[in-house]
Amino acid sequence: MLAYGYVGFPAGSGNSSSAAIDLVLLRDGTPRRCHGTIGASAWESTPTGYDSLLDGILQLGSNVEDTRDRIGDPDSLPMRVIELADTVTDDRVPNAFMVAYFKSDDPDKQIEQFASAALAAGSDAPAVDWDSDPAGTDLEPATASDPDQTYSTPSGDPYLPRMVGGIVDVTVVRAAIAHGWTVGLAGEPGSGKTTLAQVAAPDLLQLTFHGETTVEDIVGRYNPDPTAPSGFAWVDGPLLQAMREGRPFLADELPRAPQEVQSVFLSVCDHRRTYIDTSNPHVGQVDAADGFAVLIAYNPGSGFGIPEALHDRIAFTVTVPTDLSTAENLGVPKAFVDAARALMTANDVARAKGQEPVWVPSLRSLLKARDIAPVLGIGFAARSLVSACPEPLLRGRVAQELEKHLSLGSGELGVLVAQS
Repeated sequence: MLAYGYVGFPAGSGNSSSAAIDLVLLRDGTPRRCHGTIGASAWESTPTGYDSLLDGILQLGSNVEDTRDRIGDPDSLPMRVIELADTVTDDRVPNAFMVAYFKSDDPDKQIEQFASAALAAGSDAPAVDWDSDPAGTDLEPATASDPDQTYSTPSGDPYLPRMVGGIVDVTVVRAAIAHGWTVGLAGEPGSGKTTLAQVAAPDLLQLTFHGETTVEDIVGRYNPDPTAPSGFAWVDGPLLQAMREGRPFLADELPRAPQEVQSVFLSVCDHRRTYIDTSNPHVGQVDAADGFAVLIAYNPGSGFGIPEALHDRIAFTVTVPTDLSTAENLGVPKAFVDAARALMTANDVARAKGQEPVWVPSLRSLLKARDIAPVLGIGFAARSLVSACPEPLLRGRVAQELEKHLSLGSGELGVLVAQS
């Protein structure tokens, strides 16, 4: 598969995870844009309404070039065409592209050169029907799914499914669970990773991991029990409970846990599907019942990362970006969505320049603001969105964008402060 884009390091930084990346990837006849940083990137599909593959490539490629031109120049950030192995998964594309990018000394390329190479590699025809497959390859999904089927979140709100490789995301996760596969769900906080897991598997058990999580928290421990002869009774943790009962287990933010905690999942997530502790008579060997599978939700670049041995046990990773179109479809006021889009673009530019990041509202924050608006007013909801920014120094930029898209004067919005 072919990729077209650039990689740039912030001034004075040698940390690859903070390197800015922006590229167009042509995989299986479908172009997509990946942008952000090596450690935290998001995928963007081609806007709808294009009649040919060429049009889609040119649109996404032009967007990448425009961003590059705002932050750099051809000498410092040359655009390059890189060929990546088809086996490289989406979550590893940024790193693979970066490695190949810096090994190449090709001069600055133009989007037309990439489009020509992409079409030559993917099709013999100069224009390809947007829904057609590359010549000679049947890319029809093996699993059928109904894109018009309706879903609900645990709170009763409608869930708007997204397509993953031509299949509804809920169907993809359910198929993985049915086969006992381990699946990664990668995305920024509030992008909808946990919600996708909960919609796909309403009976799942879950645990949110952090730096203080212990093996006992997930496997189990002896708790005080006055009815037991010893005064203590063994209680399974959520992982063993899920294995015994044949229920999916959501390891939320697993990379934040210490490595010794993550290592528990090695035998659980491979072909053995077992957990063994022969020193504990209440555990011994626990074999996973049918219906058990592990879903790992995480924010790329956070915590300790996922060990390579565990990463190899993940069947595939679904990137779940903050989807502003979904926010709009779920009734978030258009001004809020437009402000969030502007902040997202500003954050991409800031990252590429090595400047202070710009806070982007998560889907969760936008939905909360939506719910607040009809109760306390659009102005109060806008101020709640400003207050949702965890960094006080970044709230001013959030307020500015909201003021602009709500047609308010400068300084009219601020945080929520109780005054006498």
